[in-house]
Amino acid sequence: MESETALKISNYKCFGDDPQGFSRILALNLIIGRNNSGKSALLDLVQFAITPLDLAAHARLGMDPEVHMTLALTDDWVRRVFDSHTSGGGIPGPNHLHFGLTLQGSSLTLRKLWKEKRPLYELVETSAKYPNEASDYFHQKLPNHTPDPFVGCRFRRLDAERDIRREAESTPLDVGSSGAGMTNLVRAFLTHTELDRDIVERTMLDDLNSIMRPDASYSRIDALKAPDGHWEIFLNEEGKGRIGLSASGSGLKTVLLVLAYLRLIPLLEKAKLSDYVFAFEELENNLHPALQRRLLRFIMKQIVDASSTCFIATHSPVIIDMFGSEPSAQILHVLPGGASASVEPIATQGKGFEVLDDLGVRASDILQANGVVWVEGISDRILIRRWFELICQELGKQPPVEGSEYVFVEYGGSCLSHYQYCSDYTADLEEALASVMPALSLSRNHFVVMDSDRSSADGPLTATKDRVIAEAAHTWVTAGRTVENYLPDQVQADLLGRALGRFELMTDCKANIDKKAFAEKAAAVLPEDGWKTLDLEERVVELLDAIAAWND
Repeated sequence: MESETALKISNYKCFGDDPQGFSRILALNLIIGRNNSGKSALLDLVQFAITPLDLAAHARLGMDPEVHMTLALTDDWVRRVFDSHTSGGGIPGPNHLHFGLTLQGSSLTLRKLWKEKRPLYELVETSAKYPNEASDYFHQKLPNHTPDPFVGCRFRRLDAERDIRREAESTPLDVGSSGAGMTNLVRAFLTHTELDRDIVERTMLDDLNSIMRPDASYSRIDALKAPDGHWEIFLNEEGKGRIGLSASGSGLKTVLLVLAYLRLIPLLEKAKLSDYVFAFEELENNLHPALQRRLLRFIMKQIVDASSTCFIATHSPVIIDMFGSEPSAQILHVLPGGASASVEPIATQGKGFEVLDDLGVRASDILQANGVVWVEGISDRILIRRWFELICQELGKQPPVEGSEYVFVEYGGSCLSHYQYCSDYTADLEEALASVMPALSLSRNHFVVMDSDRSSADGPLTATKDRVIAEAAHTWVTAGRTVENYLPDQVQADLLGRALGRFELMTDCKANIDKKAFAEKAAAVLPEDGWKTLDLEERVVELLDAIAAWND
């Protein structure tokens, strides 16, 4: 469920009388902030939007909490309220529907209440201009026909304090927000004929391994009964044998609980994943950053593929890097103000830096970006990005995301001599390189792309290139003279008048070439097999593999 509906709350916990919350709802909604900043209060807001929840116990300064929804008046909404066969009564136009249609796009802010477990809506304000004679439409009819996107949704929440424990056999089957009932649910799926045990033995096991590898790998999930009558979940870990979940870490339990919510609960309730709105608190607890990333990627894929919705409250900086440019995700920063907390979307890198400051994360704590691809100039970046797209299309996978999974940095030709790419130097070398800038301070993960600048196949490389090859973990020296020599002959001929020789420069064909403009034109006309020249495929795949390893 993605919706432009705004959902906000006031006078609740840390939030004052200025409503705070979500200006829109996307597939993945990440709420980040310090401990006790108000992240859980926003999950309470989502829960209230879907199902009755008593907010009064956490009212602020004696004021009643209020939940507001702001929606745009749509054609369908108008037609369900304004009658085309009714006219007059002080309402302008040939009929009431004609007048109603002029109001499309107007915003309505409604107060959402619950009465006998049914939602009730009251108008708070609207941008629509209407005569007094139409007030009944706005205060009675329109609210009672509200196209609430949360109606019919199923809410599932996983608390920050959670565990999976040995349990006695019991009914009804369910998993609570603390993890209670998980063992009993897995037992039922493995032993009841009316439930599909393959979901646990195959689907969940495959999901678990996709998230946990390479840190751990499992061959089997079991539920076994102890002499005291309690059941326990066991995992067969490769190289370690069968291990009870009670003897395992809480990070593994978190992963299994998420899988139960996404795989088992919908089957148990005979519902579709798209029916659910999930709220997860602090999934990062006891998960190292690489495992956090794998778990979050898994959640993201399941939620987006199923058109479901997920809210994650966290204080992990990992998500800023992962989802800052993801179109189906938004990051919201909860700011603990003096009198009242506020919520601010993170839409720019600068705002992301503010979050890190708020969380007390220093640049030296993060150490590095995920990885840096060093290139001579902007034209190399343009062409390599296009080769990424073409080769990934051939391989059936998504290209890596620039800006989060890797970044390009230009070193500008001869400026390469001013960078060093290793940290282990002999004393003599340290002295010799005293004026060289340490590239590792930007990122320990780096891949350096260099034009060979050779005029023939057996031409020597410069001393700088030899040094960088010896220092850097990954290097790519072009098989031709420059990166542009990898372009197919036909592309070269169309743009330069003739094809380049392997060790020719573009200026040998045309003088005063704008390399950026040339690269943009070449990238636009590259054929689907425009990477099958010289050693280009091998080098680009090597670079893609390096980026994947940086983000594992």
